[in-house]
Amino acid sequence: MLGMIPVATPCTLRPGRHDLAGRTVLVVSDGNGLAGEVRSRLAACGAEAEVLTVRDLVRPHARHYTGTAVDVGGLARRLATGDVPDWVFYLDGYTARAHPDRPFHPADGLYAPGPMRALFHILSPLGRRWVDRGAGGFAVVSVSDGRFGLTGARTVDPLVGTLHGLTRALHSEIPLIRTVVLDTAPSVPAAVVADRLLDLASDDTYGHREVGLTGPAHAWTTTLVPVYEQPGDVPGADGELPLDRGSTVVATGGARGVTAEVVRMMAAQVPCRYLLLGTTEPVNVRAALGVSDRDELLTMSAAELDEHKRRQFAAMRRADSSLLPPAFERHWSTITTSLEILRTLARIRDLGARADYLRVDVTDAYRTRRFCDQVVRDLGPVHGLLHGAGVETSSALCGKTPETWERTAAVKTSGLYNLAPLLSDDTRLIMLFGSAAGTYGSPGQIDYAGASEFLTTAAHRLAADFPRARVRSVAWPAWAEVGMAVRPSSRLALEQRDVEFMKVAEGVAWADAVMRSPLGTPAHLTLGYRGMPADAIANRTVAPWTSAPRGRCRLVDSCHEAGTGTWELRWTYQPDLDAALADHRVGGHVRVPIAHFMEMVCESVHACLGEVKGFTVRNLRLLRALTLAPGRRRELRTVVERGPAGTLTVRVMSSPVLPDHTWLPVSLEHLTATVDVEPPEPAAPRVESLPADASDVPVEGLPERFAANGIAYGPAFRDIVSVRRSGSVHHAVLRSVPDWNEDVRGRSLINVGLLDLALQTLCFHPRSRRGGLPTSVAELRVYAGPGDATAEGLAVVDAEDEQLDVTLADPEGRILLELRGLQLTRLDEA
Repeated sequence: MLGMIPVATPCTLRPGRHDLAGRTVLVVSDGNGLAGEVRSRLAACGAEAEVLTVRDLVRPHARHYTGTAVDVGGLARRLATGDVPDWVFYLDGYTARAHPDRPFHPADGLYAPGPMRALFHILSPLGRRWVDRGAGGFAVVSVSDGRFGLTGARTVDPLVGTLHGLTRALHSEIPLIRTVVLDTAPSVPAAVVADRLLDLASDDTYGHREVGLTGPAHAWTTTLVPVYEQPGDVPGADGELPLDRGSTVVATGGARGVTAEVVRMMAAQVPCRYLLLGTTEPVNVRAALGVSDRDELLTMSAAELDEHKRRQFAAMRRADSSLLPPAFERHWSTITTSLEILRTLARIRDLGARADYLRVDVTDAYRTRRFCDQVVRDLGPVHGLLHGAGVETSSALCGKTPETWERTAAVKTSGLYNLAPLLSDDTRLIMLFGSAAGTYGSPGQIDYAGASEFLTTAAHRLAADFPRARVRSVAWPAWAEVGMAVRPSSRLALEQRDVEFMKVAEGVAWADAVMRSPLGTPAHLTLGYRGMPADAIANRTVAPWTSAPRGRCRLVDSCHEAGTGTWELRWTYQPDLDAALADHRVGGHVRVPIAHFMEMVCESVHACLGEVKGFTVRNLRLLRALTLAPGRRRELRTVVERGPAGTLTVRVMSSPVLPDHTWLPVSLEHLTATVDVEPPEPAAPRVESLPADASDVPVEGLPERFAANGIAYGPAFRDIVSVRRSGSVHHAVLRSVPDWNEDVRGRSLINVGLLDLALQTLCFHPRSRRGGLPTSVAELRVYAGPGDATAEGLAVVDAEDEQLDVTLADPEGRILLELRGLQLTRLDEA
């Protein structure tokens, strides 16, 4: 299996066109203002529009609504007997219900059942009619961040993920219809959203389309980028779980199946207290099977259990001749489930951990919150939460019942909200068990896909609300030996689609890796494999599978081909892992040094092209300073484009982030450069030694000199040990700190602190005494490769030719890079 992360990538949209004349469109609303904008535009383009406001969706205290008010029952009857509309626009997701002023809260989940109930009564009657007709359209509009909730902004309502996953699965099950997901930032005017919605509905060149809007001219889509080929590739996978023996972990669904396997793995590492929640009322297995020996129960083989089943059915049939096999199967299922719970508890306890099973239905808000209060009162803070509970019944849309539909969604959505009182600043681990059905869409699993994709957006929101916790959401593929996919109906449906199953050992290894990793991102990971059936991934853009071996460097979290000769790379500043950057301050603010951008360009070249034997960077210009906010993540996006002559153009961009983790809908360009991938000539293997009569230059008081100019350097950007001078050449011995968290972040070509120290030696040059920071380099010749970074080295500064040149070498004098034509900018201008 490959580990993939969803990345929001820019996309282009066709010029606006509303070609819906003569079409019938049903607009389903909760009374928000978008419905009126959509209706007026549909009327203007000649479409026949009907707007229905569903009472079950209307916000509390709403003062008005658009169109006709109906309940879900009336809506279902209308769709079952009336004319089939060409399009259904579902606009309930446009109402922002998130509360950015408070963390993830149970009250936010009170709204969850209404939309799922309404969606069932819309899609169920239309499903069969769409198939009979051979055409149709369904579009959802959500308001989160314009990037499908992937930014972690606290303004994002995680429930929008339900709409995204459900719509993908709908198109997978009924590919004859066209489906649209339109996600928008709150700042985008309703008129712009309405125009874009009609544009997408008018474009008949696609089957399924997902577009995000952060502004009238800024559109995004999502790309699944393979980043890890195996669990061991996850940065920091050999770390430790953020728990200790005194920790308390709550695991829903933890007594059986997939979650039980993960809990056993955790208990082997940290034997703390585990509370396993489930809905089964266990029976006395020893009495039911007539086996008193504990070890015999725990080691009983499948064949022996089948023999017990055969004998018990025969005995019960003799006692009651009217007993039918279905009734006995229900009775036997309780016994086997209880046996599985007993075995799970025994295995965890045998590892030295404390384990208890509690019957708690997490969809019951009142009882679940009472349970949460009791746990916190009796045991103290909960340090880990695993939400693995799930219900899934694979069947065609027309075969689903309202009860199973709503129950399937509620376990994942309402269940997580109801467990929110367990979370606090003491929580160190949150693990959510989703499904690839939500990532790609899966026939027969529309309800389950929506519930699973909710966990994706919830993970990003929880990561923002609880920054001290490791928040993980994994979209699992089908497990081979445990879990819901082993049931005959589910397994048959998956096998018919040639879906590959994942072995338990591999799945547990992935769970182990993501929970051990201290990385704050990615919060969500999807597992897939090379050669996935085309219909399985038809609804998502997947970067080439060859993207996975890339991204092995410190400043490259992911790299993928975004087109012929174009690559996109991402790196996210994480305050806890990249704390050393705070040692570089200008005017009291953390400012990313140009040395960091130089290293980013070098690593980008290697990530895109593989390990090349040297290259030359030209015209590297720092266009805009990047100031980092303490405690706030910041994503940098690098775009690399290959020109006709083979030269690479590199651009580094970012979007500002507000305190509530909202991304501003602008893209700031920080740096540009071009790269010649031919090896630099002539090669310069070593620096030349200074003559014996070179004089020493005092280095005392350097921090004070820089501080006087508003520049503060911490330990990561010191020390200049000694400097000697001969004519126009200064020779410095440098010592920085080792690469920060190299075991987690990955390899570097150049130690950023050491390179910045080399640039600091410019202060000894008469031509640079007017002060300032380096902001451009005419030429940067790179000889180093990944893994060559060293914390100690030599710097040579030369201004003989009326330009500032710097050479950086390792302690033995081997040249790592050469900078030619440095330009300095005064602080008041930088």
